[in-house]
Amino acid sequence: MADGMTGADIIVKVLEGSGTDVVFGIPGGTVIPLYDSLYGSSLRHVLARHEQGACFEAAGYARASGKVGVCLATSGPGALNTLTALADSYADSVPLVVITGQVGSNLRGTDAFQEADLFGSSLSMVKHSFYVDSVEELEDILESAFEVASSGRPGPVLVDVPVSVQRQPRGEKTKVRSVSTKSRDFTSDQREILSLISHVKKALRPVILAGGGVIASGASEGLAMFARTHSIPVATSLMGKGCFPEGDPLSLGMAGMHGTERANRAISEADLIISMGCRFSDRTTGKVSSFGRGATVAQIDIDRAEIGKVVPVDLGLVCDLREAIDILNRSGEAVPSHRDYKGHGLSFQEGDRFSPRAIMELIRGRLRPDDAITTEVGQHQMWAALHWRSDLPRTFITSGGQGTMGFGLPAAIGASMARPGRPVVCLAGDGSFLMNSQEMETAVRYGLPVKVVVFNNRSLGMVRQWQELFWDRRYSATVEAPSCDFAALAKAYGAAGIKVSSMEELKMTIDDFLFSPGPSLMECPIEQEEKVFPMVPAGADLGDFITEPPK
Repeated sequence: MADGMTGADIIVKVLEGSGTDVVFGIPGGTVIPLYDSLYGSSLRHVLARHEQGACFEAAGYARASGKVGVCLATSGPGALNTLTALADSYADSVPLVVITGQVGSNLRGTDAFQEADLFGSSLSMVKHSFYVDSVEELEDILESAFEVASSGRPGPVLVDVPVSVQRQPRGEKTKVRSVSTKSRDFTSDQREILSLISHVKKALRPVILAGGGVIASGASEGLAMFARTHSIPVATSLMGKGCFPEGDPLSLGMAGMHGTERANRAISEADLIISMGCRFSDRTTGKVSSFGRGATVAQIDIDRAEIGKVVPVDLGLVCDLREAIDILNRSGEAVPSHRDYKGHGLSFQEGDRFSPRAIMELIRGRLRPDDAITTEVGQHQMWAALHWRSDLPRTFITSGGQGTMGFGLPAAIGASMARPGRPVVCLAGDGSFLMNSQEMETAVRYGLPVKVVVFNNRSLGMVRQWQELFWDRRYSATVEAPSCDFAALAKAYGAAGIKVSSMEELKMTIDDFLFSPGPSLMECPIEQEEKVFPMVPAGADLGDFITEPPK
């Protein structure tokens, strides 16, 4: 007996049953049946102004909440516009389900209007792709998509649904082929995990390198207990920022190309490096052949493929990080504090110079520890990684593995939907902001308290910095100042817009900027020559950083 549900109805039913409360997207021809079924449902739909923006909004929602983000897009260019955000989420292990419309099954392979092979196009940038052949398998595939996206190492999943399947009524529910969702392939047992303690006991200069896996697994509290019990300082990758309180005396801050001096020195001089949920990106390790030289390296990761992939390890543990840390903490073996490490809790003080650091410190001081920020990509991102104090997970949201310009503003919109009522600050550069500035209109339309700070150095600052330091100051295509007035642009979108040029002006306007209703933008002109230091030049050892321009 038919149950009367169409494919589109099934999609909405599964979304509602998955705990999804908001979806992001833009309607189009091949998703009209889906949008018709959304009409009157319990799901809130956020209409973006570009599909890349919609997908980044879903990613921002996922990063801020820990839930699966959902994005909808029509076929052809609409779906193709999500690919950058899919790749970004795959690199940073962000759980997404992206549902795209596709031309009718009878038109597949005919070069029909707005036909594009999303299944094939997305394979290298998602955890799994599904093409739905029939309405009978749709429900099972969608349920599998959520399980794959959220289990094991999280990641994005694409479900490509022909419009004919969306229209098709489902007959009597029958058992369909099972979809493989195996992701729990952990092999390290309790004895192997506890073997790490013997290395900790022998070490004089141990360091924990904590990555995004700590946040994804919900292991932040366990990490703090382990580090404090054994007096081990903690450095983080960019994606791990916030997984360990940066105000803690054991905090070293971020390690890597633009890491803190104390983090890079500690790792370079360590006799034991414990990697927790960190994939050893080149931006974190510096010259790989010298990383961990002279140290025992232990790596804990849920993804077997990451163990020893980049850096050879002496102890590789494939397991859920939270479970592993809980086992270590329950062992009851505390190592006496005999380290030759001295505490370096991050304390950021800059003074009244109108610098990125001082601006960030002032804004940070007005916000609660659990308020979220996002960043765009470039110099301002690294200034934030160095100088913005993050004490809680899921409060520092940035594009790490892909470094995608245009990420920050839509991600702030998604984070705002996940954290209603609290301001979400987006730290942006003039170049990155203009990549997806149209999403300011989205923030205005929904009255979201998204607060954008544009550090305007009238250049593509990070590339310009490299050209200054390493390319004989040949500023090719990097110092063409934006022609727009950022405050006026914000006002044109319907947001509040201001421009401040001194710390005195900033102090007078900051509270209105942060806590007035709705979105607002603050433009902060800074010196074009302002650079990010410390810096490890490409190909150099992690300890060979520069703190000022070479003479």
